[in-house]
Amino acid sequence: MEQKQQHKPLTATQEKMRQKKMAVIKADLQSDDETIVLAALKLVKQHGDPTVIDYLCLVLNKFEDDAVQKEAKNILFSLNESENVPALIEAASKAENKDLSATLLAAIWESGLDAFHELDNIIQLSLKADYNELIEIMTIIDNIDFGAETEPIEQNIKVIQEHLTTNQNDDRSALLVSIVRILRERILE
Repeated sequence: MEQKQQHKPLTATQEKMRQKKMAVIKADLQSDDETIVLAALKLVKQHGDPTVIDYLCLVLNKFEDDAVQKEAKNILFSLNESENVPALIEAASKAENKDLSATLLAAIWESGLDAFHELDNIIQLSLKADYNELIEIMTIIDNIDFGAETEPIEQNIKVIQEHLTTNQNDDRSALLVSIVRILRERILE
């Protein structure tokens, strides 16, 4: 999912060809043959877009092979377009496997993607996240450039505080309080 070097939009014919190529890549990512999947992963690096993230999740869930795992994670950790952030957040929130969810969240900060516009969704995810996911969420928030905008920060502090008030026995409270602390520090910057 390399950064696109194009300076002009694709023509209708080029877009149709791109979509056909993506359909083949997605079909190959669903294969049971590791060789086919590895070849498809190499194509994802060149031609991928945010719609392929769910397929990468399938690959990570399906294959235990180190080469396949490494290649899929390398793709996630080298994303360079912030348009991937909503797809990563959505995939993390849908993931039944908490380790996969943590990997998807790590991909956001590992790739240096701007997650500012997804802060509300990140905070909602934090309310049901496990320990490892919360660590990744804290790192994402710590790396967001909020600029001068404090309203989204203040709103999300309230969301977490309300959760903590109604869930006083939540064993993740210390991490949620840490997220609030990070957000408060951002207001003061």
